[in-house]
Amino acid sequence: MDRWKQKIADGEVLFGTHITNADMHNAEILGHCGYDYFWIDMEHTQITKHDVCNILLAARAVGPQLATFVRVPILDPAQVKPILEMGPTGIIFPMIFTKEDVELAIQSCCYPPKGIRGFSPRAAVRYGIDSVDEYVNTVNDKVWKLIQIETKAAYENIDDLLANTDVDMFILGPCDFSGAFGHLPDFKHPEVMEKIDYVFEKVKKAGRHIGVSIGAYDYESVKMWIDKGVSMISVGSEPAYMIDGSMKALSNMRQAYADSRK
Repeated sequence: MDRWKQKIADGEVLFGTHITNADMHNAEILGHCGYDYFWIDMEHTQITKHDVCNILLAARAVGPQLATFVRVPILDPAQVKPILEMGPTGIIFPMIFTKEDVELAIQSCCYPPKGIRGFSPRAAVRYGIDSVDEYVNTVNDKVWKLIQIETKAAYENIDDLLANTDVDMFILGPCDFSGAFGHLPDFKHPEVMEKIDYVFEKVKKAGRHIGVSIGAYDYESVKMWIDKGVSMISVGSEPAYMIDGSMKALSNMRQAYADSRK
């Protein structure tokens, strides 16, 4: 069991942040802040495969305590394959609808006969320094497969999705989930919250784990999801942190200037 799964097994929560910019130096800085993992987002950003490679290098510079999960733009084995060759901790699959989608997601992360992943490990085995045989024999189980619940179909098919025991974590996407029921982006709408609670109840009863991805990172927002029982929570992003810090610095300067003129 890897260190992150062990933490979850021990009842702890994993804390992560979203990486939305290509700059590897920003990623390294955030990594040194002590997060458990990066959520590297290719779905809603301009991050390319080359950028992912650089961000993963930055994460490795931080140390082995930092996990890396890459959200691919779409469920497509051809896009998953080159990302896996870079050696991330796992893959996040957005916009999942059916059990067949989950099965394809799992297969895209696994070598035959379990899956359909093509063979050519590169950075994942340090370009041949590590044992390729050992990698092939263990990676199917080691690579995290994270499935997002953010569509109406996923909600309606939740039992089928939960039946796949190869999924390591289910991730609620609150905003898209709210949009699936006509309330974008108000995931706190009573109808949406009722359905979110239903999903959490289902996941917990099945003995599975669920996480959440949110843009906010204030205490109240984070505590709400922790109180619901998430096992991992992804918050914020580099632009949000830059804006917060920059606005605070500017406010301090303006206030200091105003005070000096009194």
